[in-house]
Amino acid sequence: WTYMTAADARGIWGHLEVELAPVNIGRQVGWVLRDDVPALKRAKLESTVVRLLPNFDSFLLGVKDKSHLVDAAHYKRVYRPQGWLSPVVLIDGRVAGVWSYSRKRRRLEIRVEAFQTLRSADRAAIRDEAEELRRFLDAPEVAVAFARA
Repeated sequence: WTYMTAADARGIWGHLEVELAPVNIGRQVGWVLRDDVPALKRAKLESTVVRLLPNFDSFLLGVKDKSHLVDAAHYKRVYRPQGWLSPVVLIDGRVAGVWSYSRKRRRLEIRVEAFQTLRSADRAAIRDEAEELRRFLDAPEVAVAFARA
C-alpha cells in the first residue's frame, strides 16, 4: 500500500538499522527503536487488554506468519476464502474469537464466538467494547451474546 519496492525498503532499513534493537517475540524476532528499550522493559500492563477489531483491521495484515496472532486451529475462521478477513476479538494481542453485529430496531446486537473459554473479566471487557461500538454507531441499546465456536 506504500508503493515502495523491496529495494526501497532495504535502503530505508539500512539507514535505520543503527537505531533499532532486536526483541524476541515468542519464537520470532521483532525490532524496536533502541531508545524505547528501557521504557519497554519497565512497562507493565495494568490488566488484560481486550479489543473488538473490525473486518480487515490492519493489525491482522502485513505479516506472512500469523502464528503469533491466531492459533492454526482457528486460522480459517479469521482469514477466510477470497481474501475475506473476519472481525475478531483480541485479548492481549491474540485472536480469541470472531464477532458480528446486526441492528434490531433500537438495539445493536453483537454476537461473539469465542475460540476459548472466556473469563468473566474478558466478557466484561468485551461488553465495554460493545458499549463503545454502540456509541460510535449511535444505537440506543446494545446486547452481547456469547457462544463457543
